[in-house]
Amino acid sequence: MKSLTLLADALSLDSGPQTVVTERFQMDGPLGFTGSVVLSTVLILFAAIWLWRQSDLLGKPITGVLVFLRTIVILVAVWMVAQPAWLR
Repeated sequence: MKSLTLLADALSLDSGPQTVVTERFQMDGPLGFTGSVVLSTVLILFAAIWLWRQSDLLGKPITGVLVFLRTIVILVAVWMVAQPAWLR
């Protein structure tokens, strides 16, 4: 019980001015958030349609795997162009 009382007393003391730190997420590159989403969507649709047209040659399972892999590559490339950063 004594330790709880000491802890409560220590928290209630005014230690002077306090510093408030704010953090936010920002896209520092040439693309903003909206531009990144639009570009990613257009490129993913283009890649999916292109692979769908070739699905007769590739087969359905391979087409699905390639669409998945190209989606990951497009998202990573657009993420790098957008240059996200945490600002303090």
